[in-house]
Amino acid sequence: MTEVIIAIGSNTNQKNNIELADVYIKELFNKEQIEISRSVWTKPIGIKSDLFLNQIIIFYTLCNYETVCNRLDIIEKRMHSSSELKRSGIVYIDLDILKFGNKIFHENDWQRDYIKTLLSEF
Repeated sequence: MTEVIIAIGSNTNQKNNIELADVYIKELFNKEQIEISRSVWTKPIGIKSDLFLNQIIIFYTLCNYETVCNRLDIIEKRMHSSSELKRSGIVYIDLDILKFGNKIFHENDWQRDYIKTLLSEF
């Protein structure tokens, strides 16, 4: 089993979108040992927008990296997220893999206070 850590964020209809993303993640990963952090509000970084609601999800899977990425892309598409909307400041849902097994991604995100806090609570 491979440990996967995902950062989730939304700045549009935040509570509903975070809850829906949680449901989709559980659905697409067959509820494989999934732990979900509490949600925290943060100010936007690098865009003008409403506040973001954020979570961290940790799960263990037999899926490979490409399968996990594809499933997260499916969720973003189901929730009508797109690069164009994100560039215009509308983020229905953003799902970023922070860690897959021993490989670390989005290294700058690891320095954000809310990520450090949420990870320390697991």
